[in-house]
Amino acid sequence: MNQKEIEETSKVLLIIEDFDFIRNIVGKHFQSNGYEIISAGSIGDALTVGKTESPAIIIVDYEMRKNDPYLIV
Repeated sequence: MNQKEIEETSKVLLIIEDFDFIRNIVGKHFQSNGYEIISAGSIGDALTVGKTESPAIIIVDYEMRKNDPYLIV
């Protein structure tokens, strides 16, 4: 990978949050700072997205109602 590809990859952020409002607020903040946002409302969705995308950073709600966030570790 060249430097540009590394910089572009490092700007990909996955947000895993079951509340749409929180996921959208956090996503808008990071998007306004130049990040590409990928979001998931559940751990299952995150695992599916993670197979096709390469997020450099993942933000996880560790108190999700119906999910065990430790499944993605």
